[in-house]
Amino acid sequence: MNSKKMVLIGLVLTAFFSSLAVFELIPGLIMAFLLLSVGIAVTYYFALSQMRLESLAGKTILLKAAKEIGKESKAPEISRLLGLWAQRLVKSEAALVWWQGEWVLGDEEFTVWPGLETAREWVRNNREVLVLNRNGGEIFSHPWPSNINSLLGWPLTVADEAAGMLFLLNESKRGYFVPQDSEALEVICQQAVLSLDKANNYQKTEVIYKEMLFSLVNTLDSRFPGFAGHSRRVARVAVLLGSKLGLDEEELRILEYAALLHDAGKVFFLREGIPGKAGELEEMEEESYLPPVEEHPLLGAQILPGEGIFAKMRQGILYHHERYDGSGYPEGLSRTDIPLAARIIAVADLYDALTRLASEEERLEPEAAVNEMKKTMGMLLDPLVVIVLEEVERELDEIT
Repeated sequence: MNSKKMVLIGLVLTAFFSSLAVFELIPGLIMAFLLLSVGIAVTYYFALSQMRLESLAGKTILLKAAKEIGKESKAPEISRLLGLWAQRLVKSEAALVWWQGEWVLGDEEFTVWPGLETAREWVRNNREVLVLNRNGGEIFSHPWPSNINSLLGWPLTVADEAAGMLFLLNESKRGYFVPQDSEALEVICQQAVLSLDKANNYQKTEVIYKEMLFSLVNTLDSRFPGFAGHSRRVARVAVLLGSKLGLDEEELRILEYAALLHDAGKVFFLREGIPGKAGELEEMEEESYLPPVEEHPLLGAQILPGEGIFAKMRQGILYHHERYDGSGYPEGLSRTDIPLAARIIAVADLYDALTRLASEEERLEPEAAVNEMKKTMGMLLDPLVVIVLEEVERELDEIT
């Protein structure tokens, strides 16, 4: 029971008992006055206590919402949480989030409404909260949808610009938005802005790092005749296979970087100025020292740190030459003892070798390459990954 209802009920009961005191002719109007005074005092006390509880509960909800939103690092999930909590706080029918030039949350049923586009432009230009109701007539000359009664728009401001917006929509049965509704949104919207801006900056930084890595890997590949672009193609095939196998975003990121670096250990086989020839490391005592080619997965894995996300990348690099029947290297792992990322990279690596690295006489078309790889299922390659490769055969033609 909220505080308003408690006050109303308290006053009604007080008036009722006071009237009984008067009409029953209990001596003295003093008794009626005392009852009235006590009733009002008790009602005020309980109403005030209820208001404090409501205020505390509201602050608790806001803190929980801000904490959940603040923990996220991906824009789609931040937007989803912002929408869910905003709907809960002001009891709206639908939530939509516009961020960095696109709708990242919201049903197309609402995002295609011309009136919403006009409202978005108004919020972006004015950077103010917008509250519109059906009883105010048409919204900027646009008719209201039949199932929408009220609109609330909140600017998500970064560096004095509305980089995004939150819109809440209500059906007729839920009533109208009022300016006070926007007050409840301020905390979670501020937290969402911080999280979305952080996620956006992280994404931009990751793109830069990835392009730098592409350049370094391409430089390494180009030192081996015929290998130019090999690691990048392997990474793209691996990510395609991983997405079809149900890997989540974080797992796909790890897989992509591991695939890009799967041959990084070959850097130790380069002699300065002589492309494609294995050479000595300066710290090696014997000038004739030549690491066996089988060591390149181990050498590549050792380039990366052994903690956190790098530890998972190392597994894909270290074990991509293991074979499903246990005949591979460096540890002779078999079946599911081989990390999934390594099994995927092994398939992508062999596919690129058959279709791109082989000589023109031996090079195979994608369909023929897949058929050859199917013959090795259960021996060299994971059958499930090869089956998925066959399913995405048409998409492989687009990878260059």
